[in-house]
Amino acid sequence: MDIVIDGQKITLNNQDTIGIGGEATVFKRGQEAVKIYLKPDVQREQKLRAMLPKTPTLPSTVISPQKLVLNQKRNPQVIGFTMRLLEGEYTEIRQLASRKYRATSGINTQAISQLFMTTGETLRQIHQAGMVVGDLNDLNLMFKGSELLFIDVDSFQFEQYPCAVGTEAFIDPLLYGVDLGAKPAFQPIHDWYSFAVLLFKSLLLSHPYGGVHPHVKLLTQRAHQKMSVFCADVIYPKIAYSLDLLSDDLANVFDQWFTQGHRGEFPLDQLQLYAASLRKCAFCGEPYPMQRARCPHCATLIPAATLAQASNARTLLRTTGKIVAWTIVDHEIRVICHEDGKAVLYTLTGERQTGRVELFNAIPNATYGFFDRYIIISPNIESDDLFIIDTDGGKAIGKTKTSTGLYGNRERVFATSTKALYRLSNGYLMRGEMRFDQWVEQAILAIVEGQTWLRVDPKRERIVGYFRIFNQYTYWLLNQGERIDLAVPELMSGEFLIEATVKFSESSLLLLRLTQLNGVEQIRLDEFNLHGNLLNSQIRQEIDLFNPLDSVTYATHQLLFATDQGVIKQHLLTQQQTTFPQTEKVIHGGDRLFAYGQGLIALNEQRLIYLTV
Repeated sequence: MDIVIDGQKITLNNQDTIGIGGEATVFKRGQEAVKIYLKPDVQREQKLRAMLPKTPTLPSTVISPQKLVLNQKRNPQVIGFTMRLLEGEYTEIRQLASRKYRATSGINTQAISQLFMTTGETLRQIHQAGMVVGDLNDLNLMFKGSELLFIDVDSFQFEQYPCAVGTEAFIDPLLYGVDLGAKPAFQPIHDWYSFAVLLFKSLLLSHPYGGVHPHVKLLTQRAHQKMSVFCADVIYPKIAYSLDLLSDDLANVFDQWFTQGHRGEFPLDQLQLYAASLRKCAFCGEPYPMQRARCPHCATLIPAATLAQASNARTLLRTTGKIVAWTIVDHEIRVICHEDGKAVLYTLTGERQTGRVELFNAIPNATYGFFDRYIIISPNIESDDLFIIDTDGGKAIGKTKTSTGLYGNRERVFATSTKALYRLSNGYLMRGEMRFDQWVEQAILAIVEGQTWLRVDPKRERIVGYFRIFNQYTYWLLNQGERIDLAVPELMSGEFLIEATVKFSESSLLLLRLTQLNGVEQIRLDEFNLHGNLLNSQIRQEIDLFNPLDSVTYATHQLLFATDQGVIKQHLLTQQQTTFPQTEKVIHGGDRLFAYGQGLIALNEQRLIYLTV
């Protein structure tokens, strides 16, 4: 793609694509990023030209437009802009509401409180500069450590230029039904409402209008009617942290905002007092308010007595730390926990623990893989190293080091089966394994540099992936060395991909995609046989069933979900479902389910349960 910046012709290559949203594609160019609109128009150009002189008044934590980007037509048109490049481990703030991220990163309530105090101060400065964020959501705030940055700044509202978009889960219900593009509709109070939702969700892992109401099912309906989780007739989600994690004063602030409809600037002083009131639990290490008699995290664990009384469930592993990685294949389970500052490997065969190996000091945000008797460690996004560790003989021994490529400058790409490691190198997908104590590899597929994503069936070594070429996705299946293209339904205009995963069965596979269209998240399910034929395709709105996206267990035409009401089996073609009420006391929504032996494994960040249904 040829563009012009400061009168200089520039070529943007596909391999430099960082990300694709509903309205634009972002590229890396040297030490800056370039955002190119999918549908540039006069209104965007006028707004950008008006914004550029004002960006010096914004704080440095706002990633503002810097230079205009033009096309090469005879009458050049503004098609985008340059901005600061975010490199390294910057993460979307939505990850703070993920139990797995909280476990692997080590970030806690104290750090989140401090992060949001910084966010609130930045938001004040944005308002003082005469701007309103408008579409303040969990995808346009990025953080690394204690630093938080605002992105998608070109959508900010100022003067006569509206913010034309809003995200359903975060927009103030006072703006429901308003044509946001017709004229400026957002006010600072609407930003503070979105801020309050983000803070609540980041602290507790639940939306303030989450949970279940017996009669009012939709989140937006409950938000409109002010039926928050503080209401007695709303069933609070088990995946969330206890409301007792809030101090009484901070809980009262949230209750005023979400149940009583208060608006205004969020009281950051109350957040500061809350952070100062936190103390560390001697057992689990998590902070909680001093006014609580006991740690709310520990109080919500399923009691051992409850599990002992459940004839259909047995605890196979419970850790005082956090489970951060796992593999469950056939009758063997391997789990890595972070315990007391150490990474510890547990091995289970059948229903019996057969090994425990203390590996090394725990590495926050490390990514792990398992094959044969080895584990793979990717230390962080800023390193392309992959370390291969032998765990045979009850101790960790480093065997070799290799590396892999990035997907979109954000994600290290590697995967494992029970037999091999798959990684990217020099334009190829490589398959490697240990033979006679030597590392042996072969190239098995040509890939698109920097734009290749994949998942591997650990048991059968089938691989599903896609190549991203600018804003197009080409999906494929690699089965017994043969590449088969998958006719995955395309996204609609304005729809963009947030996350994807793949589930495999003996004779089929299921591609799950979390997308967003017009500010509303949805799940796309596409089922294929092993010849690449599309068996079933559907769009689902009940995203809580798929939280996290990889939590479900799949067999051809069937899904098993973990819910607060127990395990649910659903037929994909008929939508008929069966609930197993005997599992309600031992299963939480958000547990990951795996087929294992004659039953299921249910896993969360602190325990692993075997149950029969």
